Amino acid sequence: MKKVLIFLLFLLTQSAIAENNTAFNIKGFSSFGIGLVGEDLVTTTDDSKLTTAGLLHLSYGALFRIPSSQIEIQTAVGFKYDELRVTSGKYSFQEWSVEAIPFYRINSRTRVGLGMLHVLSAELSGPESAEFATATGLALEINWKTGNKTGWGFRYVDIELPIDRVNGSDVSAFGDKLDGSYFSIVSYHQFR
Repeated sequence: MKKVLIFLLFLLTQSAIAENNTAFNIKGFSSFGIGLVGEDLVTTTDDSKLTTAGLLHLSYGALFRIPSSQIEIQTAVGFKYDELRVTSGKYSFQEWSVEAIPFYRINSRTRVGLGMLHVLSAELSGPESAEFATATGLALEINWKTGNKTGWGFRYVDIELPIDRVNGSDVSAFGDKLDGSYFSIVSYHQFR
């Protein structure tokens, strides 16, 4: 699946370059997001929860707009983090990822994208800990422009995180996975 998507992206960009014989319009961007819904990792007695959605999402990357088309490709490095205090200490969940999402611009203010997100590192730390192996999933996002270089949107990521270690013990042989899917709200700002 990954190879097919990468190959299609390659063909799409190569045909656009050959047809237009012009360079891509490249812009940098940063985004900030807030995780809303994800799988529960830790729940306290007062029903506070730490989930796979995380609370704080940050990413930085580039947008490659294909000339004379409604398509742009977003590539980024992302980080998300959340923590929860419990009577026995503090839990935290953090995740590093990279993504490649082709977007189709429906009109001058709206775009929708479906692409890949690859989790490089995910870890639950605290009185009980877990480390997750790398994983690849799908990312669906819809954005609306609010200004010339700013906008906001919704993101859904569908991914399963293979459980690698629990409390320092290797459990990868069991093949257990955690549903790492989440829903979030994002805002972004383009540079240049």
